[in-house]
Amino acid sequence: MAKIKTELSKSEIEAKKEAFKQKLNDSINNSKVGKSSPAKTFLLEIQELIKKAIDNGVSYKQLSKDILDVYNFKVSEQTIRAFAQTVLGIKKQKRSKSVEDKVNNTTTTVDGRVKSNFDDI
Repeated sequence: MAKIKTELSKSEIEAKKEAFKQKLNDSINNSKVGKSSPAKTFLLEIQELIKKAIDNGVSYKQLSKDILDVYNFKVSEQTIRAFAQTVLGIKKQKRSKSVEDKVNNTTTTVDGRVKSNFDDI
């Protein structure tokens, strides 16, 4: 095991002071941004394009396919959705009624019970 040098001369300390300041600034910025992954870093670079596409109704699935086609970088639609909601401030969309409920013409109440449409009887 290598010995760690315990005493540094004053000139060595002064020489490394700027590098240490820069490293601290990088650490502070990283802590503000949070965890970073290659996908998040990539999405931050193209966030204006993603925002514009979502505002124009492009689905997350289509965005994922287009990114793969153009940049040859695979990003899942779930990752894009999470990025859009947390970083871009896109509101979470509510699901529409299921196809089965539309076909059966039933309504689900707040507590989960199903109301039948008695016109079908």
